[in-house]
Amino acid sequence: MKIKIFYNGDHTKTRIENADTGELIEGVVAVDISIDSMDGAFAALTFQEFEIELDEIQVVDEDTGQP
Repeated sequence: MKIKIFYNGDHTKTRIENADTGELIEGVVAVDISIDSMDGAFAALTFQEFEIELDEIQVVDEDTGQP
């Protein structure tokens, strides 16, 4: 999913939308954006009170990168 983040300096008017449908993405309590000349841009969204459905999940050790 591609997202659009709208921010005009007023945190109460910030909104996040699905870029394809324009549907508002609710439950987001924080957004962290990182832009790097080597790796590109990344956005991390923090949600409150959400549901998720996952298939084929695998746990990986953060230190070794191994399952």
